[in-house]
Amino acid sequence: MNVMNTPITTATMPVSPPCPNPDPTFQTRLSARWHPSTAEIVPKVRQYIVQNWPWSSEESKRRYLTGNAEDGVMYAFPGVKNDRIEAVTTWLALHFLIDDYILESVSDSAASGLDPGKKKEAIQRLFGIMRRLVRPNVNNPVEVMVDHVASSFLSCSSEDEVAQRHARQILESTIQFITAAENGDGKATAMGDLNSYLAYRMVEAGVFLSLDLAFWGGEIYIPSHISNDPQIRSFFKLVSDHLVLVNDIYSYKVEQDRSEGVGGAFNAVSVLMRSKHVDAQDAMGIIKTQLTTLEEATLEEAAVLRDRYAEKGEEEEVVDKMIQTILEMMAGNCEWSKFCGRYNSSPVSDEASVGTDRALEQGTTSLS
Repeated sequence: MNVMNTPITTATMPVSPPCPNPDPTFQTRLSARWHPSTAEIVPKVRQYIVQNWPWSSEESKRRYLTGNAEDGVMYAFPGVKNDRIEAVTTWLALHFLIDDYILESVSDSAASGLDPGKKKEAIQRLFGIMRRLVRPNVNNPVEVMVDHVASSFLSCSSEDEVAQRHARQILESTIQFITAAENGDGKATAMGDLNSYLAYRMVEAGVFLSLDLAFWGGEIYIPSHISNDPQIRSFFKLVSDHLVLVNDIYSYKVEQDRSEGVGGAFNAVSVLMRSKHVDAQDAMGIIKTQLTTLEEATLEEAAVLRDRYAEKGEEEEVVDKMIQTILEMMAGNCEWSKFCGRYNSSPVSDEASVGTDRALEQGTTSLS
């Protein structure tokens, strides 16, 4: 199924007048559920990060506390094993903090406290720590935290060569994400058309990182002959586009407010506004139609893949677990995006996140 509209190549066209409060609401047909350890893990990870991250201001801490980052993991990664969910949750929470740090550094180097040269050096040191080539500076909390969580991935996998290799892939995917996120020239080029934008966002939005974390966390190790199957790769592309576009419609308002005066939001909504001469609401309408088509195509491809790998022993089991994990990630991403404080207004909570409290008060681990 062709899920892309006519390629968009006119990024230089003027943007239509802004729509002040576009409605991003998208109703997915997929079912989401909470991770069974949500009540235990969310406050534990939050406490670790609040106590150890070097907050530049009370405002940056407030943004984290209201962002519901941990809820996103609990909702999008419900199948992660209990002995791995804490590492996965902490790493993705750090992912959001590092993402914000990079954006703040790019948009306002004075406010971030780092000039471009020092920022590059700091990031390269983080890469070295992830690759186990550099020891962390014990006086640098960010380096210590990155080293601590990276070590937990490797220690969880120490007795299994395949798991160890997969854990190292998580760290490499993180490096790819950070590299793409700080590449201003790459972002500018990617805004030229929607297809280029979605291809760049597959890395810059952390899609590869999220998939690696979900598979490692669920002990789903996909052999190369399966991951290189053209139909599997096409399936991953559908999933990636869905994850990115959901992220973009819900995050657009926050990103646009943050980027005002510095070139506009790096977002699919902005791409469509330029190319289609529409406002933000109409652009979101186009994206919502695209999301519906993507969901239909993803479910169709999932059924085809399950049939292809049926009765193939371990391969059938791997593909089935892979598909289930991905569909749950797509569903959880949709539902989390509706309430998370990262994209929506939310009161400060120093204990558990608003979305988690709401679900647990209802006495359920499934909000489908």
